Amino acid sequence: MYEAIILVGAVGAILTPLLFYYLLAVVIWALASFNVLFTYAREGTAKPIFYNDRFIRFILAFAGQDFIPRSAGSTDPADDWNVGPSDTPQRSGYIRLPLLRNIVWIGLPPMGSVPLNRFRWSSLEETQGPAGVLTRLPITKEKMLDYVLLQEDVYVFRLAAVECSDNIPLDSVIIVGGRVINPYKALYRVQQWLESTENVIGAKMRDFFGPRSYEQLRRLAQPEEARMPGELFSFFQETIVDIEKDWGFKISFVRIFSVDPGSDLARQFIQASTQMYVAEQQRDARKAEGEGLASRDQQHFAAIAGIAGGPQMFKWTKIAESKLTTYVDQGAGALPTVPVGSPSPTSSPSPAGTPTGTPTLPV
Repeated sequence: MYEAIILVGAVGAILTPLLFYYLLAVVIWALASFNVLFTYAREGTAKPIFYNDRFIRFILAFAGQDFIPRSAGSTDPADDWNVGPSDTPQRSGYIRLPLLRNIVWIGLPPMGSVPLNRFRWSSLEETQGPAGVLTRLPITKEKMLDYVLLQEDVYVFRLAAVECSDNIPLDSVIIVGGRVINPYKALYRVQQWLESTENVIGAKMRDFFGPRSYEQLRRLAQPEEARMPGELFSFFQETIVDIEKDWGFKISFVRIFSVDPGSDLARQFIQASTQMYVAEQQRDARKAEGEGLASRDQQHFAAIAGIAGGPQMFKWTKIAESKLTTYVDQGAGALPTVPVGSPSPTSSPSPAGTPTGTPTLPV
């Protein structure tokens, strides 16, 4: 009995500290979830830490990535927060204790804090359209975030009433892929980095639309064109470099997702233009067909010109193909003819002194 009491006491002496440590870890984790005393960063993000409303540092959680020290030639302190590939353990000051790993002390409130930033973005999501058909439409969201996303993502920008060279107002959806590679520049070198990027890309896109026709822009929105950087990416190259340098957002591609008429008048114009285009195509086809037939007839005539009676035979063959019922030749006037393959007309009584019979066709 005495040994059992000793055993229970020993087990309790071991378990009590462990239970206390576990409860303490749960409490610290709960406080870190609300950025009180402690905090932590979710995978693929960087989180800023402030002290008395002044930026102190970032903590980062991104496998294979870390903050890269600025180069010797850089004089910009913001370059200390460039994110890049790294094989070394992250140097963000996390607690290394069991159950408390990746949790960081931020200071006593209200001095130590993690600020919230409003983030508004649009993404393409499948929604149920008319007749239950699934379609991808831009959906806008807005949240208060205490971190910066470092993972690659696709953002959607919408442009309204952008005129092309046809003077048609077009509504367009632009998709931009990229990721933040310097969270300090993204948060503190510009007000709302994504909205600012959208404004710059939108203004530049209007310049891109201006000299191009609706048909050219519609072609650029096709899936096979979207897979290639092409002229669109080249047009934005200088802007992409500036945004990365100034705001820390690295753009990997810019594409036109859709181009639609911006009003009923624009739709009518496009419909009329389409009909005109079809009519022009049909006219060109008929012209090409006519030129082909004329060339064939010229070759045919040249081939039979040397044959006795050949020109006359060619002449009457073409008259038969044209299904003429009257024929005028050398000022003789309109005379009745007999279409090839039809029975000869019945001769009528002729005036006195005129021979009877079938009228002859002057050649």
